[in-house]
Amino acid sequence: MTSAHVSLTFLQLNDLHGQLFPHAELFWQRGTPLIKQNIGGIARIATFLRTRKQQDPDRTFIADCGDAFFGSYFTQIDQGAALLPFLNALGIDASNGGHWEYYYGPERFLELARALNYPLYALNVYKKGTRTRIFPPYGIFEKAGVKIAVLGLAATIVDDSMPASFAGNLEFTDGIAADELPALLPEVRAQADLICLISHMGLPQDIAIAQGNPGIDIIFSGHTHDRLWQPAVVTGGNEPYGDTLLISAGFSGSFIGELQLQLERTPSGRLHKQFSYRLHVIDESIPEDSTVQQQLDTLLEQHKATLTPTLGTVTTDLHRMLTFESTMDNFLLLCMQNTYRADLYVSRAWRFCPPKPKGVLTEQDLWDMVPFQVQLFEAHITGLELRAAVEKWLTNVMTTPLSQKGGYVTRQLGMHVIARINNPDGYRVQEIEIGGKPLDLTMKYHVIIAGEQVKKDFLANWTPLPQDLHTVVRSALAKGPIHSPLTHDKFIIS
Repeated sequence: MTSAHVSLTFLQLNDLHGQLFPHAELFWQRGTPLIKQNIGGIARIATFLRTRKQQDPDRTFIADCGDAFFGSYFTQIDQGAALLPFLNALGIDASNGGHWEYYYGPERFLELARALNYPLYALNVYKKGTRTRIFPPYGIFEKAGVKIAVLGLAATIVDDSMPASFAGNLEFTDGIAADELPALLPEVRAQADLICLISHMGLPQDIAIAQGNPGIDIIFSGHTHDRLWQPAVVTGGNEPYGDTLLISAGFSGSFIGELQLQLERTPSGRLHKQFSYRLHVIDESIPEDSTVQQQLDTLLEQHKATLTPTLGTVTTDLHRMLTFESTMDNFLLLCMQNTYRADLYVSRAWRFCPPKPKGVLTEQDLWDMVPFQVQLFEAHITGLELRAAVEKWLTNVMTTPLSQKGGYVTRQLGMHVIARINNPDGYRVQEIEIGGKPLDLTMKYHVIIAGEQVKKDFLANWTPLPQDLHTVVRSALAKGPIHSPLTHDKFIIS
């Protein structure tokens, strides 16, 4: 740091999920969800980020936290390549390894990464069976005479919770082994004044990482889609490094986080930090970048015939903003029930997709909700195995932060679960009812699931069904309007 006093601006984008166009967004008003239209859009994001960087390029750093290449129809048409010109137009300085990027396989993601005009860092992604990293663990940047070390963390769940094709010949760790983050922090501290971590682990995990690894100044947190209106602060206690500031800017490009940092080098050599923060809503007050908008118009025109057909209507606002159930996933489960009869329906608790206001749904809306072909499977599962699966679903969300594997509880239709979330892992379920009757541990229940991820929760041999999730949604909507409110009785916390 060449000056005693320096001001820097850090801007954060995370979990874009391929949402290139303005969309609806959910805001909370007195505990009630309020849907606002015309939020986000990559042309507005380009205006906002580029304008801010052009105002003071030597003092501005832009971080992206991953999961940009998956989550809409436009991410599927050419395995993510359609996103490249838009991401390269944002002025991003660095990103990380995300986790949905591996949907196309690691080789394809590496191709996409090489086509970006900014680096990706990930200290915890290795060739399987080795300690050979796929990405650089960090880079050193200089802004206004301040040397900034930027480390990256990819999500640890890629080779665990996701289908095997995601990881391929790679393996993922939590990044906190002795030869990982704890070893890298002294290494980068010797080279830099400020240490930043661009993480796709999730906010609970990032807080735990900050608590266990003093000396990180800023964590840009992604993956769990947290919308922080003020930074989370992990105090440094008696450590000489000061506090860690964690910021997270929602998802779908609806928000940009802006952290203003004032740095002062004290006579003792300690770096004193003061900050201000704002979470910006990307709305119609921000004009579209004309060049980016022209590219968007061309892209949409090419695919209009596919995306504009109407499928039917819903009478409920659809969203995925709650932990134990959501109206959007209730809708998908009802569509499964409309086609196939079973005792229980289960789907993954996906977080991507902006809200869809009640009314007409189009093909594009369907691809936002389910941006890939999801196979349906059936099997007959014992009550004992079902109970074990429910315990696992609750553990994935309620366990200690570094062991969590998802922000939401797996979605289901057909069960009433009474649970104590404060109980230890494996002991949260109090009662389960299926079809209005207590769960019989010896009885076999007919279960239909959506997707490969859910199969990992059971030992059963699953039989593929002839219709995929897209097909059953189209079929159900063709029969008439669908009402999918919150039931408030799928998981009852006692």
